[in-house]
Amino acid sequence: MTSVLRRVLEYATTVCGGFHGRYLVVFALSHLFPRFTAGTLIAKLYCWAGFTIAEGASFVGPVTVLSGTAFEENLVIGKRVLISNNVTINVDAMVSVGDDVSIGPFVKIYTASHPIGPGSHRMMWQIAAKPVTIERGVWIGLGATILPGVVLGYGSVVGAGSIVTSSVPPNTYVEGNPAAVVRSLPWGDR
Repeated sequence: MTSVLRRVLEYATTVCGGFHGRYLVVFALSHLFPRFTAGTLIAKLYCWAGFTIAEGASFVGPVTVLSGTAFEENLVIGKRVLISNNVTINVDAMVSVGDDVSIGPFVKIYTASHPIGPGSHRMMWQIAAKPVTIERGVWIGLGATILPGVVLGYGSVVGAGSIVTSSVPPNTYVEGNPAAVVRSLPWGDR
């Protein structure tokens, strides 16, 4: 078998491994419910699909969950988490979302990338996955992208459209591409 054919077969196996029956049913069903009013019901459907989702979590609409291999065991969502519409979460490595987190519309959270190869083919087929941790009280704004290996410290805020390439300290506001600390934020519980 040629190396090209072997790589194509490895890639096809990875892509097909990302199809999970219960998730596909839940993803389709979640499109039928009214947004904003059925958030806790949609979250419970995702829990039925096998994801670990605590009580009080709410999904404004369907959440796209991507994975080449691992799936249900790599997504843990805490209490009172709000996930808005058109959010994409890649779970090739663990994604842990703490309590009281808000994730805005069109946010993308990725745990995987590919190693850089030789000049003849820069993107290698192998997946290089690193976990993403979102600690308690974080707010991720509209259209932000969180890259593999990032930890968003408790109480931090990610500005709209930001690309987060490295971990964010607790109680800070970051924005930009790449996201940088703009200012510190006070911490307080209600």
